[in-house]
Amino acid sequence: MAGLSMSSRAARALLTVLSVVFIPLACTDASDVVLLEIEGAGVLFGQAFLDTDASGGLSGGDTPIAGVDVVLLTATTAQVADRATTDSLGVFTLLDVPVGSYLISLDSAALSDSLAVLDDAPVTVAVGDTARIDVGVSYPILTLEEALEATVGNRVFTSGIVLNPRLNFDPTGQVHLKGASLYLRTLNMARVGISVGDSVRVLGRVVTDNGRVALDDVTALRLVPQAELVSPVDVSVSDGAIASGGALDAALARIQNVEITDTSTAVDGHFRFWAVDGADSIEVVLRDFLGFNTSVVRPDTVLNISQATGLLTPFDDAGTVRWRLLPRAPSDVVLEVRVADVSVTAALDTVQASLGDTVEVTIVAANAGPFPARGLEVQDTIPTALSFVSSSATTGSYDDATGVWTIGDLSAGAADTLVIRMEVSDGTPALVGNIAESLGLVTEVDPNVVNNGVIVFLTIS
Repeated sequence: MAGLSMSSRAARALLTVLSVVFIPLACTDASDVVLLEIEGAGVLFGQAFLDTDASGGLSGGDTPIAGVDVVLLTATTAQVADRATTDSLGVFTLLDVPVGSYLISLDSAALSDSLAVLDDAPVTVAVGDTARIDVGVSYPILTLEEALEATVGNRVFTSGIVLNPRLNFDPTGQVHLKGASLYLRTLNMARVGISVGDSVRVLGRVVTDNGRVALDDVTALRLVPQAELVSPVDVSVSDGAIASGGALDAALARIQNVEITDTSTAVDGHFRFWAVDGADSIEVVLRDFLGFNTSVVRPDTVLNISQATGLLTPFDDAGTVRWRLLPRAPSDVVLEVRVADVSVTAALDTVQASLGDTVEVTIVAANAGPFPARGLEVQDTIPTALSFVSSSATTGSYDDATGVWTIGDLSAGAADTLVIRMEVSDGTPALVGNIAESLGLVTEVDPNVVNNGVIVFLTIS
């Protein structure tokens, strides 16, 4: 704690005066003068304050502490030498402090809630000295990872990178922070102008919210604007729903290529849907104050969420902690129509045949993507002039009664082949056409239907 000399007349008036005082008596004889010795003393004054920005010293935003006792302790024995009560501005004065070395603190009643004095270095009082000693107290300054392990109920300082802005119209005041290895939710943050990527220091009370540690009643100080380029963590739907076992609690996460099911407005009036990937699902909540066009978000066999980025936030799901995804803005959700460009080609092993000859037709179904073609079927009905002999397929099966080749799912960029062997059963001269065509897609959109079928001709002579 640094000493600063008082310059005002009021401060000079606080000086204790003399180590030796001469008091004249009634007679004029010098031998009748009595010497009265007074022990040397000094004055301490200052301000008690709460260090609200963890700067380590008194700064403009700090809060004065009024009505508390400032305690002066002897440096060697820690006995109380004096005390003074702060006024409404947190100012205190200790008069006639004997020369010596002291420690200065606040009464223990003012140091609850994990507060500690910032500086406990000894203070030396010299003869006639007037020194300013400000007494600051503050909360523990912890890393974000340490804050997650702090005692519930304590107020602490911690720092991190902002993952979402503090929106004035968000009643929850929820801001997520990124630390060195973990993430932290802050709740009811005082309104402050911070942006994604800012480095901030926050003060808040450690709480448990939906089974996870968070900071509540938070104030924030921007340290470095745009300190880091924030990127989401790519997660699967199954990992997102459990936040990777809790390790990604409060993280900014991204899921990709998921289906939309079960839309509703069941979460505090906000629009909700489940993002599904196979057997796994995660709840996605589009908060109404963010301006999403929810009318376009619907369960649809051809509609897909290309990607959804959001904050992983825990909630109680019938006694089990799960995580939902909270997108930060409409741009965090990218809708995409499932497109699969299926083509069908066919070729005969000969263009002319006679009664009793065997003819082979080779049919190729291909998918140019970009999505898989699910439940794909191709039909090739054998012409009446020919009769079925056998078939073979790289994938699926062919039913000669219906002429349907059931392929199933065909990946983007893949192709499957069917070979049908037929015998010429009618020797009447004719031009016979063999038609092979896709029966259409149900869960995707085919952007080019012109290439979905083909006809090849066989001349019977």
